[in-house]
Amino acid sequence: MSTLASLITLTREYIKIDPNARVFSDTTLTNFISRAYFQLQKDGSHRWRECVADTNIATVAGQQDYALPADFLKADLVRYNNQWLSTTDKRKINIIQGNNTTGTPNAYYIYGANLGMYPTPNTTGTIAFSYFKRLPTITASVDSLFPVDFDDGIALYASYIAFKSVNKMDMAAASLSDYGAVLGTLLASYIYDDTSV
Repeated sequence: MSTLASLITLTREYIKIDPNARVFSDTTLTNFISRAYFQLQKDGSHRWRECVADTNIATVAGQQDYALPADFLKADLVRYNNQWLSTTDKRKINIIQGNNTTGTPNAYYIYGANLGMYPTPNTTGTIAFSYFKRLPTITASVDSLFPVDFDDGIALYASYIAFKSVNKMDMAAASLSDYGAVLGTLLASYIYDDTSV
């Protein structure tokens, strides 16, 4: 886990053309680092260990929709009272069957900022919700949540954005290529998708 200050320093080392911050202010580099941080999350399909979250949601009889966590990006696995749920679409439910059916949920949908159950629970229960989340933005008071192994990837992608912003396309291409190599190593080292299940 690295601080914003250390990531700015590393990014400046990769940029090399601006050691005295005459072209890129710390504020500008902070913006580039934030964008790079999110890009790295996306390039790992948010499957990095730091991007996975689990929560339990208590259901109420007669309530169909429940607020999603604030950091929610996409659903992974959803269970209701230890039974796996399939996905469905709220519009399909409304068109085909209406949304006033109650019972034991066997499907879920994501609609806006809500997680919906179908049919609507007719009793209390528990939704076990596994999801992929967006990590908080790196600031002076919020460090990167990734291990230090990720720092080069963040700094290289930030360098790519910096070079592109001043039309140094050959340097941007080199930074992007280096980022791709680092990303490949990180994917191989940190993400294992067991597709045999």
